[in-house]
Amino acid sequence: MRNYRGIDVGRVFFACLIPMLHIGLSGTVVDFIRQYLSRLGVPFFFAVSGMFLAESINKRGHREAFRRYVWNTGRLLLVWLIIYMPLFVFQSGGIPLREFLFQTPAYLWFLTSLLIAAIPFCLVRNRKALQYAAVLLYIWGTIFGGAYQWLIGGCPLYESIFLTTRNGIFFALPLMCIGEATRKQETASMPLLFLFGGILWAEISFVGAHVSPSDDRSMYLFLPLFTYYLVLAFRSWNPNIDTRYFRGISSAIYLMQYGIIAVVMKIAWILHIQGMWINWVTLLCVWTFPAIFYLSFKNTKLVKLLF
Repeated sequence: MRNYRGIDVGRVFFACLIPMLHIGLSGTVVDFIRQYLSRLGVPFFFAVSGMFLAESINKRGHREAFRRYVWNTGRLLLVWLIIYMPLFVFQSGGIPLREFLFQTPAYLWFLTSLLIAAIPFCLVRNRKALQYAAVLLYIWGTIFGGAYQWLIGGCPLYESIFLTTRNGIFFALPLMCIGEATRKQETASMPLLFLFGGILWAEISFVGAHVSPSDDRSMYLFLPLFTYYLVLAFRSWNPNIDTRYFRGISSAIYLMQYGIIAVVMKIAWILHIQGMWINWVTLLCVWTFPAIFYLSFKNTKLVKLLF
């Protein structure tokens, strides 16, 4: 089986950047990293998931790949929902069912989206039809989502039921199809990576001038094209380093960040600790504690259960 060491490095890199979106940091540099780099993380992970799931389909067939994927992802989601349930109850007295389904708390919406997207991704055998549908779904989800709500006005009827287009159908599925498309090409075009990177940069800046900081800015029209070349760049990169534990560490950072942030903030509140520095301490804990935990228990059944 081929080792994707560049992809492994990309996983850890973006796993470290994404928590910056969830911690109350401030500053021009921090805001730049959040909007221009951190927000590339979720599309990258969706695309990589699609790339590996497509390989599983090619190896095992559609139904068996689907069964394995749903079992592994669903088990992970269930385990961490159980772990975080006391925090949900303690912090807010519980989570409304609609929010639980469509905006799964503790940043676990990513896993919910993967489960939903896996249904058409694995079971639709006409791949061209799936890809065309994914393009249309992504465009609809983007123009009626948070980034372009100021321009289009959103879709109130849809939002009253499903809350957001940042989900498995409009976001995860199209990006997973992007990941599948990267399997057909072995080398990355750096000129095209920089071209679409520049276009995406301009789009992010354009949208940023029209939305408030509280608006969701996860989806952009040129994001899939840039993600395609970004994944190709990491896929074709083969650094001479040992990355065998990188995938597990990135999963640990993603899954444990909610709990670490909640616990550190609660301790700071109890001890009456204030100041921006506590947010940086929180980020440092999010980066280091999951890595230490994973490496300490890497060969145990506990790690296999949790990550």
